[in-house]
Amino acid sequence: MLEKELIDRFGPLPKQAQWLLAFSRIRVFASTHQFVSLKFDKITVHAKRQLGKKELEKKIFLPLIDDPEEFEFITIGFLRRDFSI
Repeated sequence: MLEKELIDRFGPLPKQAQWLLAFSRIRVFASTHQFVSLKFDKITVHAKRQLGKKELEKKIFLPLIDDPEEFEFITIGFLRRDFSI
């Protein structure tokens, strides 16, 4: 919704804004699925998820991707897969 409004008002988004929106959507996904921490490195994401008193922590290797939408799709897919969501 926000992305459509930005495009409507300002035209095509620069790559940096596309990346910002992709990371924001990943963080919204994470917060709605009890993740307490996501830390991105160049090729990994360190994720922590709270399940009651138990905390799961995993390091997930990500492929190098230049497209923000593809990065978002793959990252959320890996989080789902590795944390059985």
